[in-house]
Amino acid sequence: MIRWGRPDGVKAAFAAMNQDSAKAREQLQAAICRLFDELPHIEPILAVDRQYQIAALADFVTRARTHVRRNGSTKEMLYVPAPEAPTRLSQQLSQLARGSALIDGRLDVNEDDYRLVKRVAFDCIPTLRRRILEAVPTKRGTSGIVSPATLSYCKEDLQALELLREGREVQFSDLSLELLRSSGVWDDFTRYPSPSIAIQ
Repeated sequence: MIRWGRPDGVKAAFAAMNQDSAKAREQLQAAICRLFDELPHIEPILAVDRQYQIAALADFVTRARTHVRRNGSTKEMLYVPAPEAPTRLSQQLSQLARGSALIDGRLDVNEDDYRLVKRVAFDCIPTLRRRILEAVPTKRGTSGIVSPATLSYCKEDLQALELLREGREVQFSDLSLELLRSSGVWDDFTRYPSPSIAIQ
């Protein structure tokens, strides 16, 4: 899935109330059929190096999105979570990469396709966790968006999932660094630092 930004509330609500849902479905179905009918009969190749990148990305993301169960009243962690396996997500992301290349009529998956894969992968991570992870390399951000307690629980979750080091200072674990570098995401973090929440 791709997480789209929120549209203008009033305009979106007004358009939804006046939309012909049946006609919209017909138009969407016709557009999708036309797209698939016009696809070239090729099978884009996903190079082994790119497969390793996707495997590392899937391992990082499945850990980052794994649910951590907590007691409803005390908020204590009920048990150390076993991270979700990356098998299904890696298959889906590799198909997405090939599909992107296919739509563009190319025989090889390239960096544009992988950029889409990375966006979709990170959109699978819960928003607060993602913002913390994106803020770690730069320590940039603004405070006051979430309560200190909520932020603390989220950091604790990421530590339990072996993505952050234990301790007061927020740092990536060795495993995180290995996966981020192997997937090529670390370069994105350092090249395009994202404004995010304060994590100290």
